[in-house]
Amino acid sequence: YLCHLCGQTDGNASFLRAARAGNLDKVLEYLKGSIDINTSNANGLNALHLASKEGHVSVVTELLKRGANVNAATKVRSLSIAYHSYE
Repeated sequence: YLCHLCGQTDGNASFLRAARAGNLDKVLEYLKGSIDINTSNANGLNALHLASKEGHVSVVTELLKRGANVNAATKVRSLSIAYHSYE
């Protein structure tokens, strides 16, 4: 199965937007392609940071099951995944 979205040059940014928006179906579609689950934006925020900050438990749960790095630090400051998960 080839992810028709993953070939786009902005695939990483689109993956991160899907995580931030809580769009689990899109997140899973990207992960079936060649997207690195730990890819991050210019500030060092990855999908797990973004989804947890917005309270998207289903996306966070899926990312954790698939091995997302819970210890990833941002370029701006260190974020606590657990803190954002319980805001």
